[in-house]
Amino acid sequence: MRALKLPALDHPIRMVACDMDGTLLNRNFVLSDASRKRLPELAERDVRLVMASGRMVSGQRPFHEQLALTTPIIAYNGALVWDVAEERAIAHTPVPYDLAREAVKIAADEGLHLQYFWDDRFWTIERNSWMELYEGRTRLTGHVVDDLADFGPNKAPTKMIVITDPEQALELDDRFRAMFGERLYVTTTMPEYVELMHPDVSKGRALGQVADMYDIPMAEVMAFGDAANDASMLAAAGVSVAMENAHAELKDLADHVTLSNRDDGIVRALDAWGLLAPPN
Repeated sequence: MRALKLPALDHPIRMVACDMDGTLLNRNFVLSDASRKRLPELAERDVRLVMASGRMVSGQRPFHEQLALTTPIIAYNGALVWDVAEERAIAHTPVPYDLAREAVKIAADEGLHLQYFWDDRFWTIERNSWMELYEGRTRLTGHVVDDLADFGPNKAPTKMIVITDPEQALELDDRFRAMFGERLYVTTTMPEYVELMHPDVSKGRALGQVADMYDIPMAEVMAFGDAANDASMLAAAGVSVAMENAHAELKDLADHVTLSNRDDGIVRALDAWGLLAPPN
């Protein structure tokens, strides 16, 4: 097992926030044995563990239950903060419907696979390999409709995703940023995903809302991530940690770099800092 040396922390940590895909979950998109066994030990140190992902609530709930968490779930890159105990939204910032229609039309005109997320479910106009890729990774089932524009203003999406090959995803990310400007938050989460949300949405903002709920200053929050959508969360946290498999830009932003998600980077870092319960 590779050694991991990290400098000592100069203040206590009371909350740990973890991205899911590429960070907390391994390459099979599940929790490792070490994560399932060790992460619940954070509670023994009075440290709250918070999941913060681009995933839906339902896409995070099984892992939340496996770790016996009671903390809110940060979903859709921060567009929804969900109180699991009360089964209600603490905060929800959907995409303005006129912008959603604009994105739906672009996807239809260009033959792009777009998924429309509303009410913690997702819809698209065709079952194809991109839909199956998303379903396979998240273990969720989507719905097929004739026209995504029929949802109406009362069903503005929490987010939308265009899924395509990685090379085109990079091109679309740049083009959508230029096209929508400050009207939408555009980011990439997986190599094939280009995600579109309300411009006020970010994981960092949502993490601040959760920390405020527990009266925890951001200086006492630690965050782990691997992708561009994690940048705001790492910037907001008092201690930021990038995975070894993270994008280079995120490693440059982070205070520390841990091992990859294949090597239990989160558990190994928390152990190195003494945040997990000591062995019996």
